[in-house]
Amino acid sequence: MTDFVFRLDRAKSYELALVELLNQSGFVTALNGTEHTHPDFANQLRSSEDPTSLFIRFQPDGVACIGNTPRTFYFEVKSSRTIEKMAYDQYMKLASLGNIVVIFFGFKNDDAIEFRWNFIEDIRMRNSYSVLDGYRKVNGGNQENIPIIDNWLTPRMLPKESYEQWKQKNKSSGTPYAVVNFTSLLVLSDFKEMIIDRLNNSKP
Repeated sequence: MTDFVFRLDRAKSYELALVELLNQSGFVTALNGTEHTHPDFANQLRSSEDPTSLFIRFQPDGVACIGNTPRTFYFEVKSSRTIEKMAYDQYMKLASLGNIVVIFFGFKNDDAIEFRWNFIEDIRMRNSYSVLDGYRKVNGGNQENIPIIDNWLTPRMLPKESYEQWKQKNKSSGTPYAVVNFTSLLVLSDFKEMIIDRLNNSKP
């Protein structure tokens, strides 16, 4: 199994685990986005960066509703503690229009999958210079000096040879990303009460 396929499988398992938890808590859920309804079409857009393609590529994973007159929110499941800038920007655009967008971060605790979460606008990122210093402590002289722009680590701006080495080592495209500050995430036990409160107080 390649690293890419492994990451896809892990992300899918986290998504299914979260949907099960939401359903057990009384939410009605549905998968969202072209990647689920028309995966071949979505795959054609993997490198597209025009506004409409970005909106399609980075739709949140699902939607959920609750209540006698249901109110709805978007949810996205992450299987790592990083977030791509292009994804973050699209989620923030949805939130700026009054949509509720919740990001869940899954991690393994022994054999169980646990989640932390927050509303997209309340998630904070770690200082990327500190993150890069941490990479250097682990990798020593083998660590590329990744450019940082507005706190986003930007591997694509490495010199060509260094960038190709980085892609090979990390099995990633090199799009700008940041590491989420774990202290800005909330425990799952608070989720239902807080999301219902937010839903009840959201305005058209």
